[in-house]
Amino acid sequence: MEQRRDEDRPAGRGTVDELGVVTILAAFGLGLMAGAVTTLLTTPESGASVRNRVKRGVDTARKEFDETMGEVKEDWSAVGDEIYDSVKRTASRVKQAAEVTKEALAEGNGADAQVRRVP
Repeated sequence: MEQRRDEDRPAGRGTVDELGVVTILAAFGLGLMAGAVTTLLTTPESGASVRNRVKRGVDTARKEFDETMGEVKEDWSAVGDEIYDSVKRTASRVKQAAEVTKEALAEGNGADAQVRRVP
């Protein structure tokens, strides 16, 4: 079977990249809201009971999100510390290598100078 090239696609038929993540997320959010409204309108429970349940769900989701974001911040902080330490070690090694190279060149120039002086 042959794959279709982009120019062979009918107009209006985009790929996920062409539609964009924002469009997909907006469609998902709209569907989620439509489902929530439908559920609230067709539920046999009282409005107060549903509101309390929704409030508890939102509070739980908020706590979970806050905990997750705290963990992410800690992880990124640790990554930043490791990167900083790695950069410092690398800079130190480069500095040492430059000093060794400088000394080797200085010794080499001295040997050349002595060789040139010898008749």
